[in-house]
Amino acid sequence: MLGMFELNGRNLVVVGLLVLLGLGGRESYVLYDRGLGRPEPQDAAIKGGVFAKLGTLEARADQVFKAAQTGIKNCIVSGNRFNMFFSLSKWLSLLLTSLIAIIIGYVSLRRSEEEQSARDSSDRSKTRRKTRQIHLVLGMMSILATLLTSLGFQAVEDAQQRYSDADVLLAAIVKHRSAVLAAPTMADQAAILDELEALTSKLCC
Repeated sequence: MLGMFELNGRNLVVVGLLVLLGLGGRESYVLYDRGLGRPEPQDAAIKGGVFAKLGTLEARADQVFKAAQTGIKNCIVSGNRFNMFFSLSKWLSLLLTSLIAIIIGYVSLRRSEEEQSARDSSDRSKTRRKTRQIHLVLGMMSILATLLTSLGFQAVEDAQQRYSDADVLLAAIVKHRSAVLAAPTMADQAAILDELEALTSKLCC
């Protein structure tokens, strides 16, 4: 029974395949269940004519609030792209890690067979040279997997920041829409529009 779990080339290939199938299946389910991104909120929509009571500031109000809506959309689109990159990098990192285990196991099996069949020192030298080349490839694959993992985590942070900016803009639209309609003077209305415009310029992705 313990022989089944002995660390050898055959078992390493099996482990690599199990990891690839098991975690790959899990990631596929998560991706299917949650999707790749976040939809645009419907609360940001502003119907035409809402700012008719503002008189001469109506056109500017429409422009400022539409710019804020566009900012929300841009932030969510950008966040979804970062989220997609994270999913892809996680997939590729998993694939590379599993392939490394599979290749190491396979090479271990082949090396044992080749060393047993090697007739002279030149054959053994060729085997060692081939093994060094494979080790170089495995090292590069390991570095790439680590890099993808690091970039993936950074992409998650960037995606969350974009989504947070979208939430801030959405709350600002709701707040400033009520405030500008309730403002008693044109100067107050203009100040509210200036504030929303400045926030959009700051957060717009």
